[in-house]
Amino acid sequence: MKNRVSNAKSGSNLLVITLLLLFLNSFLPSAYGKTRGGASTILSTMPDVRESGKLMLKDEFDRLEQFEITAPQLRIPTRTIQVYLPPDYYTSDKKYPVIYLHDGGLLFNPAQRDCLYDETLDRLFAEGETEGIIAVGIFSSQNRWDEYSPWINDNMHDWIVPAKAGSTEGGEGEAYLNFIIDTLKPEIDARYRTKPGRKNTAIGGFSMGGLISLYAGLERPDVFSRVMAVSPAIWFAESGEYWLQDNQFINYVNSLEVPQNVAFYIDIGTDEWSGVPINAVDQQGKWLGYPFVWVDGADAAFNALSAAGVPEHNLILVEDPGGIHDPLSWSQRFDDAITWLWDEREVLPDPGLITVIPPTLAVVDPTLLPTQSTPLVITPQESTGTPAPEPVIEDEPDQSVTQAIQPAPAGKPESSEIVIYVVMALLVIGILAIGWLIWRLLRSK
Repeated sequence: MKNRVSNAKSGSNLLVITLLLLFLNSFLPSAYGKTRGGASTILSTMPDVRESGKLMLKDEFDRLEQFEITAPQLRIPTRTIQVYLPPDYYTSDKKYPVIYLHDGGLLFNPAQRDCLYDETLDRLFAEGETEGIIAVGIFSSQNRWDEYSPWINDNMHDWIVPAKAGSTEGGEGEAYLNFIIDTLKPEIDARYRTKPGRKNTAIGGFSMGGLISLYAGLERPDVFSRVMAVSPAIWFAESGEYWLQDNQFINYVNSLEVPQNVAFYIDIGTDEWSGVPINAVDQQGKWLGYPFVWVDGADAAFNALSAAGVPEHNLILVEDPGGIHDPLSWSQRFDDAITWLWDEREVLPDPGLITVIPPTLAVVDPTLLPTQSTPLVITPQESTGTPAPEPVIEDEPDQSVTQAIQPAPAGKPESSEIVIYVVMALLVIGILAIGWLIWRLLRSK
């Protein structure tokens, strides 16, 4: 009798252990952060080192790698880099073209102001519009104004309130471009399966990033063959007494023998910084304002490139009616830019956008002109000294995303995590209850 009870107890214990093992095998994460059925688990967002030896973040950050790189050419010598990889990167041995993008902290899954570039590239791949593109996001620094322009603006307070910029900005664009070409690009080509030649290398950005991208395509056509200039800040290069009297970018274009084998995509929203006053006048002395200066600057850049000899099939201007200076507007035009640049300029952007192609002269809609004088009034106490870099305007990415992605606060699990924890707890309780019932049945015999 005693042996029978002992055997029953051993059998019930073995049954409970077996059920627990089955539970652990079925529901808890495997070494790859996935359940047996392939579903993501709570731990699936933990860092995972693949065969490549590089950090990989999973789930919504899947195929997004991040690392720090030393930039000896720059005053702030460390830069955060995020790399988006195409959907089939880890399931193929293909090599891919690369686009280098400025303001990297706003491109791929930031906490706020997301440009949705990774989602757009995934969609274009799924739709067969591209065969996959590696996108390299270069985080900006507190020297963004300086690094994104080779030209110096000595009159910044005519364009931007003193709280947002120093009186003089710019001048380090060449050093920043050298960092991309001489330091970053060799690292990217060594880490990833890229097509390193100029034909498969592009550069792009918005606002000041659009300005430096135009400069990169003109200055180094041996490296870049495609340029994406979204809402380019042509006004930054203005140094004349009146608007476009002495624009350093336009002068630069006019001084060049422009490359014939570089494609330039330029776009602009018709409502960028609407209502923001500036100290700028036209040739007749009439006060100007935004958004006129944004739109007219993009038109002037387009016309200058066309007049300088950029071939018709390599130049396009897209105007977005109602588009503002914001990641949401930029995200809605990104697919148009990528499609036009990579489909050999055979596919035109969305018909809802206004497209201008040479030899048509770009002309600003007169309704964009301000209806009254809107000079920017700067008080004496504001006009001196270089401000702290804390305040941020639309053109300046939030400092929380300029250097590194901030981790979520500890101790506050997401609602989805709480649900999973509750389900797991109920499963454990259920299995223990079943084991106890089986043990009671065996014992009663």
